Amino acid sequence: MPALRSLHLIGFVMTEDNFDPRIFSSCPNLETLHLYPLEFAGLKTLRIQALKLKKFCFISPTRDQPAFHIEDRCKLEIHAPSLTTLDCSGYGHIVQATESFASIDDVSLDIQKLGREDFSYLINTSKNICHARSLTLSSNIIEVLSMFPALLDENQLKFANLKYLKLILQGGMWNKKMQVPLHVLNCLANSSTLLDVCT
Repeated sequence: MPALRSLHLIGFVMTEDNFDPRIFSSCPNLETLHLYPLEFAGLKTLRIQALKLKKFCFISPTRDQPAFHIEDRCKLEIHAPSLTTLDCSGYGHIVQATESFASIDDVSLDIQKLGREDFSYLINTSKNICHARSLTLSSNIIEVLSMFPALLDENQLKFANLKYLKLILQGGMWNKKMQVPLHVLNCLANSSTLLDVCT
């Protein structure tokens, strides 16, 4: 499908048997991709290879599920050097880039069911999106990043281009105060970053 520029897949079951990720590389002009699966069934890795892809939105199932370890989740491997917008939310996935997103501008990450064991994943993901100018993060991501201040400093995580940082309180926290440790804020924001906290 060489002429296809935008693809929206909504309400489907994603399994190893019924989903072939090579469909994306067969669309050389694909610029926008939205994936809204109903559920995963044994899918361990989803590889997205689209050289001209600019916007990628992935929303996994949001129904209540038991907590699981990061290695049990569906891994999103993205090879999209032209990507400017990344929006991932829901349960059951991690994001890995085959290379840093040099063109990335706007990132939103609302990944639920995170714990201490997910710290290294968040660091690696943050390094891949460090060129972003706009960044939206859910409160549980901030909580995990704040658990290991020495490791956070050791990784020298910096968002030098960041102009806008939005923090979202997740369910159950709307009536509570959100605390952002200084060492986390220093990694995410710079002197010209605008900070917004939303419920």
